[in-house]
Amino acid sequence: MKDRSWRLRLCASSISIGAALVFLPSKANACIDESEGTFLRTDCYAGVAVNSAIVDTSLDALLKLSDDIIQASVGPASAAPPAQSSPFGVFASGQLAHTAHDGFTVSNDLDVFDGPSFDVDEFSAAASVDFNAAKHFGFDSEHGLNLGLFGGYASADVNVDVFGVGDATNKSGMFGGYGLYRKGTSYALVAASAFLGNTDVKANDGSYDTQGYAITGSIGRIFKLTDRVRFDLRGGLLGVTFTGDAYTDDSGTEFGKSRLSFGAIKFDPGVYADYQLGNGMVISPYARADLQQRFGYSNTASVSGLKSNFEDADFSVALSSGFNLKMSSSTTVSTEIRGKWSEDSSTVSGKLGLKVAF
Repeated sequence: MKDRSWRLRLCASSISIGAALVFLPSKANACIDESEGTFLRTDCYAGVAVNSAIVDTSLDALLKLSDDIIQASVGPASAAPPAQSSPFGVFASGQLAHTAHDGFTVSNDLDVFDGPSFDVDEFSAAASVDFNAAKHFGFDSEHGLNLGLFGGYASADVNVDVFGVGDATNKSGMFGGYGLYRKGTSYALVAASAFLGNTDVKANDGSYDTQGYAITGSIGRIFKLTDRVRFDLRGGLLGVTFTGDAYTDDSGTEFGKSRLSFGAIKFDPGVYADYQLGNGMVISPYARADLQQRFGYSNTASVSGLKSNFEDADFSVALSSGFNLKMSSSTTVSTEIRGKWSEDSSTVSGKLGLKVAF
């Protein structure tokens, strides 16, 4: 965890009563109040933090939905009954998470400094309609093709560690689609989503609309280790772009557009096993690692026409474990716990899911 070189002061000359500002070196850039020294604006900083949080929440929802689709369509070993008995199915899942973040590194051409830590409470829920095109058109004996549409909801609630006045919340709707092709135990998936919402910044009673878009592609192959155990070798790419609209707060300060974008290489191998229970159900416990390396990361915000840059760790590792319980040929329930770590943050999450074939 990185050292913090900042200290706190209260200022009432340019922001609403009770807002806190973080004292920084004299060379300053945007998101800075210079009326009495040089201060990091917690309202601007909280907006950047919640932008990053809603991107992570929405992206996690997209990746978990992709994982559910792959597991349902390719994952079951020979002990399991057919994945679905009709061309249509519904996936639904919900996830709760909490993130502790050490804070962004804020920089311009003149200086670099560490911002305060913050916590994030996250929630997402998504449902998709899956169409097994290969089954419907009768070529599923050699190839597989699943197409689907999904929609959902995501929220992120941020509290910056400055006397509790750095709160911001984003609530967004999600929608998108996917396609999964498989041949034998090899597969490829492409999924894309949009998440459109609104952010409320409590420190200055500000509000602005947000728009985000994400796309991910994965390829993989499942290897048989034993009669019951399989190894899923998977990797791919993802990309995200996000924009927060400009707004004017209750004191008349003009906040420009905030922008976040990056790509990432991901490697997420997993292992699972299938066990037939005495009541006819099939339980499939699994464990998965997820290694991500970001590239081309950009996270900016502006106040009164001046831009700030915000950075955190590019590399992260996640470990997840759970199980799928196939209760009948048409119904599967799932649960999962997950931990994610980087140099700057840690996240713990839990998920429940349901798949029903028509």
